Amino acid sequence: MFRLLLFIALLISSVMPGFTQSVNSQRYSIRYVDKIKTGNVNFENQKLPAKARRLSSNKGNINLVYFDEVPDSMKVALSAAATLWEAKISNRQPIYIGIFFEPLSSDVAMESEVYYFSDTRSELLGCPLALASQLLNEQYESEDNPDGIIVLNSDINWVCNFSGTSTDTYNVTTIAMRGIARTLGFGSSIIPSGKNFDYYCNWPTYYDKYLCNDTQFLTELEQESNDMANFVKSDNVFFNSSSDLYKIYAPFQYNPELSLNYFEDNNSLMSYLLGKGNCRLAIDDKTINVLRTIGWDFPEKGLKIKSVDIADDGIASSYTSHTFYLDKGENTVTNYQWKFLLKNKSGQFEQISTGKDEEFTIEKINLPGSYFVNINGDHEGRIECSYTINGVDFSAMPLSISLELKPMILSIYDVEKHYVTLDEYYLTFNVTYTGADYLKAKMEEDYSFGKRIYWNYEPYIAHVKTGTTTDLFYCWVTVEVSNEYGTIEETLEFEPEYDKYNLLECKYNVKKAESSFERVGPIQIFSSDGVLMYNGDSSALSDYKLSPGIYFKREMDSNGLYMTTKIIVR
Repeated sequence: MFRLLLFIALLISSVMPGFTQSVNSQRYSIRYVDKIKTGNVNFENQKLPAKARRLSSNKGNINLVYFDEVPDSMKVALSAAATLWEAKISNRQPIYIGIFFEPLSSDVAMESEVYYFSDTRSELLGCPLALASQLLNEQYESEDNPDGIIVLNSDINWVCNFSGTSTDTYNVTTIAMRGIARTLGFGSSIIPSGKNFDYYCNWPTYYDKYLCNDTQFLTELEQESNDMANFVKSDNVFFNSSSDLYKIYAPFQYNPELSLNYFEDNNSLMSYLLGKGNCRLAIDDKTINVLRTIGWDFPEKGLKIKSVDIADDGIASSYTSHTFYLDKGENTVTNYQWKFLLKNKSGQFEQISTGKDEEFTIEKINLPGSYFVNINGDHEGRIECSYTINGVDFSAMPLSISLELKPMILSIYDVEKHYVTLDEYYLTFNVTYTGADYLKAKMEEDYSFGKRIYWNYEPYIAHVKTGTTTDLFYCWVTVEVSNEYGTIEETLEFEPEYDKYNLLECKYNVKKAESSFERVGPIQIFSSDGVLMYNGDSSALSDYKLSPGIYFKREMDSNGLYMTTKIIVR
């Protein structure tokens, strides 16, 4: 049903480019379009921050809901975008963002559908629903009716790269972060009306209320007036944030996709210049300040929960206990009601333990395979506390904790040989992993006693490239991921391929089980003595705890070919 409504909305938008209205009378929607364009060469690309800088103990809760089949690598990149935003916002109610991966117009990379509050009796008229839910502390949306929608064009090439390097196409995480910013309220409702301009649905968004020039605000101008038209096309528009004025893109020649909806500044997530090849994997202060100004800067209520052994980033171990207390100052606090919650595999928080003392201790996670593991390889926990001061009941600000686990290699795929001579080649492959921000690949050859080591500092998905080796002998490449809780290794083996009697055929006869390998069916894990230890889907593999030792993983592709790799768990 929801997809039918979205299709109807798309039809309506063909009449009014860039804008649609929801059929629900309690809300209306605006569509923002990211047209395909070449990126700016002066754009400052930025890699993913270290884990401690991309997490927060005061994190928000953004839920991505997939309405289409999306490749696993793209899901990782999309989840990273949500995680980066969660560290920058706090929300009382969950935010739901629908993800579609479907063909769009050939000149469009992404469309963002944002739902706004439409009750004319409310002061929240024009407020994005994601924000309205927080201000009223009432959940308006759900998985079936999200606060916003991101539609990625399935007909263009996407790259899932966390290194911050330039490419010749669009970076999934960067574009998704822009789409999430739209859902949070970064966007205007100005549309053409005859020869002038008007607000879509006759009222401004919260974002519009802070657009100004040297003398006045946009909302002070009469709708459809020449003054409003002059303002929109003045090249003199600013966003008046609580901390500074930011120049907004408003060229003399009105652009329906770009005008008023982006910063003119080059180096920002919301720059109008960002395009193919540009990679921004951090959220800049300008973008944050805009959203704080429209209402995302909630005042702190209640005492703070602190920990004896956990820093402000909320990162801790799943394998030890942790103690918490209230930062009560001179207050006399009574009636402590502590709760420890963990997110289960369904993505919902469930209560694990409670306490009534001044200090609250949670024990180590005894059954780690029973709970949700995020893209960082961590359990997501939350500490809550209600209490009483002078007979009045209060609730502390919840403390989010990220409970780390041993590292895990989830998959090694797209293994390819690249020949530089008839028998010499180098390897490229991708590794999806959790529990660390980097990995190393060790190359060994049976004609050499040494090892070559290649470090890769891309979290989540590593794009590995080795040095050259030869088809004359066996070669082994071992991928290793480590953190303070353990190490896991997985080894790829390459047999000799060189045939001096059939040189040309040999050059192109790379084993199909290794190159362009597309896994189908279950993954099987065998012990070193051939006992089947695991037989199931890759998504559940991270929850299966292997004892230290040597194992072999077998996968089958659509051609019925098998690829077997060695795994070492320490």
